[in-house]
Amino acid sequence: MDSKPQLSVGQRFAWVLVGDSSVHGQGIVEKIRTDRDEGLSPETADYASLWIEARGISGTRGTETYTVMFSSDSKSYIDGKEITVSNPS
Repeated sequence: MDSKPQLSVGQRFAWVLVGDSSVHGQGIVEKIRTDRDEGLSPETADYASLWIEARGISGTRGTETYTVMFSSDSKSYIDGKEITVSNPS
């Protein structure tokens, strides 16, 4: 998936921490947010294109809820750490 994936609420996805494949997981999209939805200034578009709130279903984060940020530089992050996002296998 790229920096602006075609995700929808209820969709499953997989992720892996860049540089450490032992940190990984799968989640279900619970909410999709954009900078406009959040009332952020237009300058935010220079950094982030959208965020998803997800519920973990497996992996190192367990079943906790977390946020994935998809940045405007085609990278994705959880807690400021770069990840790759894909469809689950």
